[in-house]
Amino acid sequence: MPDQFDNLTAEKLERWDLYEGVWDNPACWMMVSEDGDYVQFEDAKALIDTLRAERDDPILALRRAILAALAEAADAEMCLNLFGLSSRTGLPRETLRGIVTDLRAEDLAAHHKGLWSEDGTPAGAGYSITDNGREQLRS
Repeated sequence: MPDQFDNLTAEKLERWDLYEGVWDNPACWMMVSEDGDYVQFEDAKALIDTLRAERDDPILALRRAILAALAEAADAEMCLNLFGLSSRTGLPRETLRGIVTDLRAEDLAAHHKGLWSEDGTPAGAGYSITDNGREQLRS
């Protein structure tokens, strides 16, 4: 375990230890696996709360966090690309790519091409939540 985490309170989430207040920043969280792998989250309180609620299945917690971010964006009539999802969830894009692919295969998220910004410039592609995704999020 890294020395800089010695003074922080750890919380066990399955194979991960969760540290709050990493780098003397109360909004910074880090998850460290038993193997020493780690993922750092910035401003991810909602994600951490979801992880705590879903202790038995962390992948389910990550899926719910992504669906929640997509639902929030859809309420504002927006789609999110991987960068947007990463900034809202604190998850790395590589992790998001795999989970979003699964969500799309299960018809919980949809991919859209040829999006435009509010000022009329091309915005590329993004993802949105489907009705099935909203139903999954409610359950």
